[in-house]
Amino acid sequence: MTGHSFRDNRKENKKKITFLYKLGLLLGALVILTSCQKQNQSIKIAIIDTGFCPSKIELPKNIKVHPKTKMPIGVEDYCAKFDLTNRRFHGHQVLSTIIDRLKIQKDIEIYPIVVFDNQGKQSPHYWEMALKFIVKNKIDFVVSAAGAEVKDRKHRLLPKEPFFFMASGQRSIGIEMTTRLFPQGYKTQKSLLIGSYHPPILEGDNQNLYNKTLLYQSKIDYYFPHDQKIQGLQGSSLAVSLAFPKALNLCEKELNDLKSCLSKLRKPLKFSNYKEEGFTF
Repeated sequence: MTGHSFRDNRKENKKKITFLYKLGLLLGALVILTSCQKQNQSIKIAIIDTGFCPSKIELPKNIKVHPKTKMPIGVEDYCAKFDLTNRRFHGHQVLSTIIDRLKIQKDIEIYPIVVFDNQGKQSPHYWEMALKFIVKNKIDFVVSAAGAEVKDRKHRLLPKEPFFFMASGQRSIGIEMTTRLFPQGYKTQKSLLIGSYHPPILEGDNQNLYNKTLLYQSKIDYYFPHDQKIQGLQGSSLAVSLAFPKALNLCEKELNDLKSCLSKLRKPLKFSNYKEEGFTF
């Protein structure tokens, strides 16, 4: 009996080893398959702003722009009166600037989201609706060159998953240095605040000028220059439109750890009219 039991145990152990070996191979294959699927997934980008007219943009083969999603009910489509000098097309200029500069090979899906009504006004409520849309559609990156003034002290949170690129905002008509903006005033670990500066104008001049009208100056992560060749956009709106595509181009293989990738590429930036040092990439 003892001999038979010993041989039976050996057979059972061999079966278990074979089963575990096959299970290991299966799990390994599933891990590889999942990794490949993630690599092949398209990158989903949401741009929250004013009006968009995607049909006016010539798209690369790897970029798809979805129909715009309008958070204010009944907001009109002004594309029949397309005019880039109209502030209503600020979002379109952000979209166009980003598409012109994206050079990555992966497939990209862009979701334009309108949070301004027919009077050109926005509200935190429209933004909250936009954030719900972003979470539902599993967006990877959000670009915001706009922001809503919030006067109450209600505690608002950005979703944890999408990575936010936000213009810092700047003093202008109706916006003071102390104005509280959403989402700019609610940074998370997965967000970057982008500011602007004026680069040297004359050849041979190396004096960068800080934009002292920027909001949230102590929280700005990176700065990008005002480029006079790009019409319509200026200040931090232009800066975030330049920063976002460059970040994706530089860190295409490290998009899951974008912040760390950019920190390794950052360069110091000195200003002749501002004592604090900034960074760019």
